Amino acid sequence: MEVTGDLGAAPTVTFKNGIDAKSTQRTMVIEGTGDEVTEGSSAEVAYSIYNGATGKLIESYGYADDQPVTFAASATQLLPGLAKTIGCAKVGSRVASVIPAAEAWGADGYADVGVKAGQSLVAVIDIESLVPTRAWGADQPAEEGLPAVTLAGDGTPSIAIPSTAAPADLKIAVLKKGDGDAVPDTATVTVQYLGVDWETGETFDQSWGKAPATFSSTAWFPASRRRSPARRSAPRCSR
Repeated sequence: MEVTGDLGAAPTVTFKNGIDAKSTQRTMVIEGTGDEVTEGSSAEVAYSIYNGATGKLIESYGYADDQPVTFAASATQLLPGLAKTIGCAKVGSRVASVIPAAEAWGADGYADVGVKAGQSLVAVIDIESLVPTRAWGADQPAEEGLPAVTLAGDGTPSIAIPSTAAPADLKIAVLKKGDGDAVPDTATVTVQYLGVDWETGETFDQSWGKAPATFSSTAWFPASRRRSPARRSAPRCSR
């Protein structure tokens, strides 16, 4: 397999059709020098995925003007082969791999993208940045009448609902004031979130323990998480 092109731009990938890998094997096309992708962390990436049997490009996304895609290095989020591809790689790396069916879509294949049962994949992934796991801004005074938020050591929040009735109108309180750029009106951002029902105190949705979500600043609800081939099993470092 030959991979050429600059980091951050869609690569040119050539390989002989009919790849039938027995295990995931990867190579560092470009060696990054940034932070390492560790188990449980999430990285923003750009990727190109090919059908190893036919040579057909399945999907290429995250380059140029595309939003990067968040791959979570967790036991429930990544295909095993993709997890091994990015595991322990550093930010700034371009990693290429061949992935057997057993560590991709297996005996079922994935008809929606033209992958038949037992077909291997070829992946090229650019690791652009790590997604922060917690807010780091300056603490702000709590606002009366709003839920109290406490943070665990790893940044995971818990919410205590006050005994008063819920506000009739939308109210927003800044709990930690960050020092980064302001989010533009048309931005898409990667976030960690927790949602709790005011009446019951029960969590109805959250990203903690799963993967960061993508939100559009033009809508109050989470934007659909970018469909990617990342869906199963555990990341393990592959040297």
